[in-house]
Amino acid sequence: MILAISPGIRLDFEIAANRTSKETSALHLYQRLLTKTTNPQSDFRYDYDFGRFSSVGQLSQLSFSESDYREEQKNLQFEELRHKYNRTNACELFTDKKNGILICPDSFAVPRVGSAEVGIIVAASLAWLF
Repeated sequence: MILAISPGIRLDFEIAANRTSKETSALHLYQRLLTKTTNPQSDFRYDYDFGRFSSVGQLSQLSFSESDYREEQKNLQFEELRHKYNRTNACELFTDKKNGILICPDSFAVPRVGSAEVGIIVAASLAWLF
């Protein structure tokens, strides 16, 4: 079900069928939401964040669609992937190792070797060759 608020704001409310007889039925929940969004005395109208939208919103019921569900699941997977990135690793999204585009310098930095270490490496390599 969708609460559409002009221009361009859309809130999705998902009401699933009750699983037990003790749970409120989907029809009853839909009717309660409809009442909350149309009644001028509703607490929705006085909610700090939602009140200004509830008076102009229109509630409509949508039937279940397998293709919409698959699209929702795909979007959810993307959001879960996107959630893994933050300020410290977001630069990885712009990195392309195949084409040599390295945006995150700290993660791809080549360790520096001092002159003492170079001498040891050269000596070890020469000893190995001879």
